[in-house]
Amino acid sequence: MGCRPNDNCGNRSEIFGFYSLLGRKTMRIGFSGGILYGAVILLFLLLFVMKAFYNL
Repeated sequence: MGCRPNDNCGNRSEIFGFYSLLGRKTMRIGFSGGILYGAVILLFLLLFVMKAFYNL
């Protein structure tokens, strides 16, 4: 993704830096916690997709 000079790229990279730091801290806590978090997200995604299919 390229960005224009007037676009706030510095702020965006700062946010990405914060997320990478958060990720490193999460990895330090434990990989099992990350798997659990991913499973919860997948479960919600599956629920949302199923709900969308039922509404069709």
